Amino acid sequence: SQIWVDVDRSEGPRRGAVYLLCAVDPPLGDPLDVRLARSDDGGATWSAPVTVVADDRRSYQWFPTLAVAPDGRVDVAYVDVADPAAPELGRVMFTSSHDGGATFSAPIAVSPVFDSHVGWPVEQSKLGDYYHMVSREDGATLAFAATMNGGQDMWVAHIGASPCPP
Repeated sequence: SQIWVDVDRSEGPRRGAVYLLCAVDPPLGDPLDVRLARSDDGGATWSAPVTVVADDRRSYQWFPTLAVAPDGRVDVAYVDVADPAAPELGRVMFTSSHDGGATFSAPIAVSPVFDSHVGWPVEQSKLGDYYHMVSREDGATLAFAATMNGGQDMWVAHIGASPCPP
């Protein structure tokens, strides 16, 4: 999957930390997990990767997206397979970290379950990886591709207490 990189630009204790996020195929049969690593020295060295969402279902988490808020909060969105027996069915999830990626909040659903194979292979060869997130102190705004309307569409969701900006 694509790799996301962002930097902590806050005035907090992790200012300058570089975060790297991607989905990886870990050993021992778990097909795809979202992992995060942090560098505190401009990328010269990196922390051991942290699994963002502990998952004992042996299912896929894919299309991870990363953004760091102005206060240093690390936000992650990703598609999580709803049922390991049906890996084409997933929903967009969101989690965040207030301690530099050491731990993450319980994930919340951003979208309903959708079928990533809708339209395949006739209208589309795959669900597009058109994801981007911008984080602010009041939450995050996420753009993502999903098939909730019966075709591949772009969606925007604001995760947080205030509505999406104009």
